Amino acid sequence: MPKVSVIIPLYNAVPYLPDLKQLWEQTLQDFELILVDDCSTDDTWAKLQEFKDQNPERTIILARNEHNLGPGGTRNHGLTKSSGEYVIFLDGDDRYDPTLLEKMSKRLDDTHADLVCCGIRVHEGAQTYDLLYDKQLLKQIARYNAAQGDPSQLDAYALEAVLLTPSIHPAPWNKMVRRDLLIQHNIAFPCLTFGEDRCWAMQMVLKAQRIELIAEPLYHYVLHDNSLSLARSERFVAAFIAQLTFINQLLTKAQLLPKLQDAWHFQLWDTLFTQYNRLSPSPDFQRLLLTQAQAFCQAHQIPSTPEHIPLLGRLGLYKVLPKSHSFLPLRTKLKEQYRVARLIKRFNELL
Repeated sequence: MPKVSVIIPLYNAVPYLPDLKQLWEQTLQDFELILVDDCSTDDTWAKLQEFKDQNPERTIILARNEHNLGPGGTRNHGLTKSSGEYVIFLDGDDRYDPTLLEKMSKRLDDTHADLVCCGIRVHEGAQTYDLLYDKQLLKQIARYNAAQGDPSQLDAYALEAVLLTPSIHPAPWNKMVRRDLLIQHNIAFPCLTFGEDRCWAMQMVLKAQRIELIAEPLYHYVLHDNSLSLARSERFVAAFIAQLTFINQLLTKAQLLPKLQDAWHFQLWDTLFTQYNRLSPSPDFQRLLLTQAQAFCQAHQIPSTPEHIPLLGRLGLYKVLPKSHSFLPLRTKLKEQYRVARLIKRFNELL
């Protein structure tokens, strides 16, 4: 059994296939490489076969979807082909620090954690910046680990920090996880064109008994102009609403609502306006997003008018409360309500 299964989904990836050789520079060489073609329309499949033939000394497993599944479904397919103790999902058009596999697998070995996440270095044109973990998240992760896989024992403040915001960043490619955790709990990516990574990450966090963070940017994410997350289409809007539905059902099933209700509603509205702005300048898609969001709220009994928010929350009373520990739960709750009320007000102004 290899130490790590490296799973990479690919679609029309011919320009990036030569970059796969960077994996041979990893300081940990005990891994299998699983490459899954998502019905590419170029020569990706033929080039993958050539790549495997050119590297007979490496454990390379090739797979091809019967029909286009998107990145989430393609990763699920790759998992069925894996046999490693640990699993990591990488993207073929990014870069990886040579110590990525070694440092992440060693942290799992040393701590017996279920999941480890590393920092990210983002390359956006000529600009480069790091996404690391702040002290507040590190503190809340420690509290989360102390609950030993029972998030119901935590207060809303800790749950919000780990699950919703700032969270551990939803991307799959900076995470290594015990394969048994994924198999045992049937954790999979929903087949969406957007947001499948957050749904997957939240499932893992809710099942992991211990989570480790590595404060180094071991993964180099290259931001491309054709990123799926920036697409403008009806399919994008439908996927976004499906993501909200998935998360709402996940939190409900885990019995974390109403404890997380205010934080979740803020995340919902804040994310909605993030995507609304990304859909600019496409007013038809913006309108579609708003109307579908309204239908989603009605279906799940989520307040979509400010009058549903308690008066003390709408008035922003949290601003005058002391920041002492004894007032923290009330202050946090009122602050979330105030932020939600402001976003809902803007939502109704745009409808």
